Amino acid sequence: MSEHAHRIGDRLSFNGDLCTIRYVGQVDGTKGEWLGVEWDDSTRGKHSGTHDGRSYFQCIIDVAGSFIRPNKKADPERTFVDALLERYAPLNDPSSNNDDVEEIQASWISGKPIVTVGFAKMSQRFAQLDKLRVITLTHSQISTAGPLERLTQVCPAGFAVEELDLSWNVISDLSEVGRICAAFPGLKTLRLNSNRFHVTGEVKVPQGAFSKLDLLTLNVTYLTWDEIVRITKHFPALRELQLGYNAIQTILAARDELPVQHGLRSLQVLNLEGNGVERIEDLAWLSTLPNLQSLILSRNKITTLTSSTAKIILTTFNLLTALDLSRNQIPTWPDIDALNALPSLSSLRIAHNPLYTPTRDRENVARMELIARLPNVREVNGTEVRGQERVQAELWYLARAEREAGEWTRLAELRAKYGASMPISNAAVKDTGTKVRSASGALASRVGSTKLVFYPSPPPFNSSPTKTLEKRLVPDMTVGALRSLCGRLFRIPLTKTIVGWRNCSIEQEGEAEVEVMDDDLRRVEYYSDMGGEGEVLVWARD
Repeated sequence: MSEHAHRIGDRLSFNGDLCTIRYVGQVDGTKGEWLGVEWDDSTRGKHSGTHDGRSYFQCIIDVAGSFIRPNKKADPERTFVDALLERYAPLNDPSSNNDDVEEIQASWISGKPIVTVGFAKMSQRFAQLDKLRVITLTHSQISTAGPLERLTQVCPAGFAVEELDLSWNVISDLSEVGRICAAFPGLKTLRLNSNRFHVTGEVKVPQGAFSKLDLLTLNVTYLTWDEIVRITKHFPALRELQLGYNAIQTILAARDELPVQHGLRSLQVLNLEGNGVERIEDLAWLSTLPNLQSLILSRNKITTLTSSTAKIILTTFNLLTALDLSRNQIPTWPDIDALNALPSLSSLRIAHNPLYTPTRDRENVARMELIARLPNVREVNGTEVRGQERVQAELWYLARAEREAGEWTRLAELRAKYGASMPISNAAVKDTGTKVRSASGALASRVGSTKLVFYPSPPPFNSSPTKTLEKRLVPDMTVGALRSLCGRLFRIPLTKTIVGWRNCSIEQEGEAEVEVMDDDLRRVEYYSDMGGEGEVLVWARD
């Protein structure tokens, strides 16, 4: 690029390091013209656009700016057409010299002119452009579309490309991206990550350039929400939009009502990872999107879901089935209870929040509490919740709620579900701060104690038991609840805990037979007579 052609918003590359021109002009105390640039890699910056106390430009990223001379030699820019033909079709390009194919192609990959034996044969395979489905031209110094008619010469049959990746380039004009995409009428996925687009006024692109695109990624582009709204109007079939790490902390209502064919109206999946969002209230406008089903808010700064405004807003996301809140700052279990206000929520990611300590034992407990507090969620942190696991989790929750004070919003519901009825209300617990009287204790008073015997190895028990306890078991206890209890008492992971019943009242030669309790949903009394002479044997799965 010649010196006089530098404009604010243009992109440059120096030894592969990308930057955006934020200022062109004089700097006090110096001679000649300077370019004020903001580096994509902030470690290359020296300031935020100031010199000797005067501000010349502003950086999106703090301390990512510096001044360079316009004659500093930048990496050579290329057109999309040149980059495509060099990467995928050196033998098909009528203007290329076939004798130099091996050296040219190797040079593009390695950065040095190294001849690779047999590379021409490999190029022959890639030269079947009409069969190409994915084009990846990242880090290619692409600045413009170039002479697109040249593509017809090398591929007369036309292209069937469905995915295009132009991330990490120096293209700054979205109209050039539109020209490129118009050459691929079947394009469905467009990746533009880590580019910096200069959006001023109305975004103009060739009609129909993005008509079939259903996935657009604009991560680390630092576009504002207003610019996103203006851009996505050209994507009428948009299904998934990725906007990670763009510093979009607030979603403001669109200035005008969105047209019927606007891309945000068709949107089903929105990724706002790493934007610094602090309150769910600041995303309230998203609930107006008529087809939004999945919202990714991981790696943000959300601290609460229990404010009165947040609770109201959650109820307005009528179609939202999947929510990712992992790696935020959510501290309490009542925040999890608040998610029950989402009418259609079935999948939740919540790991790596302050309420969730990722040690082995605590992780197991946290998962049970999540499952028990969210009765309609069928997937937690990417793992399906199965029927037996839900029963175990709810019984664990019920047992804990009966003995500990706290906000146990499902206590009455689960008492009714599992047959443990107590007159005291959970509201009273919250008001008085007293512990709920144990229903299991009242029920257990009607039966005798049962031995729980732990063996260090599975049947046929070649070694003696190492620990024996006596516990009063609730008559209605399920096998799943018993396994959970034994796992805690004998410090065995729930997934490895096995329980069996040995009837000691039957006279027989040798050791009494052990019946494995292998159905978590059955009651313990199905396998045993807790009032008779018998004992529960516990061991760990190999």
